[in-house]
Amino acid sequence: MIQTIWRLSPLRLIPNADGEGSFTEWVAELLTKVKDERWWALFWCVAWGVWFRRNVWVFENRRVELAGVVDKAVRLTCEYELAMEVHKPILSGVAAGAKVWEAPAVGSLKINSDAAMFDDGKVGIGGVVRDAEGDVLMATCVVMEGGVEVDIAEGLASRHSLQVALDAGFRCVILESDNLKLISHLISGKEENTSFGFIISDILWLSMSCLSISFSHVCREGIE
Repeated sequence: MIQTIWRLSPLRLIPNADGEGSFTEWVAELLTKVKDERWWALFWCVAWGVWFRRNVWVFENRRVELAGVVDKAVRLTCEYELAMEVHKPILSGVAAGAKVWEAPAVGSLKINSDAAMFDDGKVGIGGVVRDAEGDVLMATCVVMEGGVEVDIAEGLASRHSLQVALDAGFRCVILESDNLKLISHLISGKEENTSFGFIISDILWLSMSCLSISFSHVCREGIE
C-alpha cells in the first residue's frame, strides 16, 4: 500500500520492492538526484502522510484511503508555498551596505548561530549548518534557565553550534554570527578574564579540531 501511495503521488516514485536498504539510504540516494525545493516539500508531506496513516490504523483502528494521503500531501505543500509567498522577507529593507547571507564555497559548510532572550528569564541558543547549495545539513537548539548578557548568549550559541557540528563530523566550516563583538574577538584571537572571554577561549580551542575554520559577521536580516 505504501508503494502505491508513492506511485500515485505527483512524484511517481517507486520504492525498493524487495525491502533492502533503509529509508535513510533511500533519501540519501534521492538527494544525489534531486535538488528542487518544491519536490522535496512534497516528498516530506507524502512521507508524513504515510506515517500519519500508519498511526491512525495502529492507534484508532481506522483506515485512511490511499488517495486521501496523496491529496492531503499536495494540499499541504500548496498551503506552505502560499504561506511562504505571503511572508517572504523583503531584502530591500536591509540597511545599505549590510552583508547578507552567502553560501560557502564548495567543500566548506557554514554554521550560523543565534540566541534569543525570553521574558521568563530563559535563553534559547541554536544554530544551523548549510552547504554550498544552501541545503540544511544540521540544526540544533537548546533552552537554558537563567538570564545572561546578550554577548554571552551569542557566544554560547556559537560554541554550542560548533560543538554539535564537530560531533557530526564536519571539519571545514565557517562560523558566522550577527554579533560583531563575538566575531571581532574570534578573528583577533582576543581573550580576556571574563565570562565572555572564557567562551571565546572555548570556541578557539574547539576550532583546533577543524581542518579549516574561519569566522564571519552577517547582519540579522541577512541570516533570516
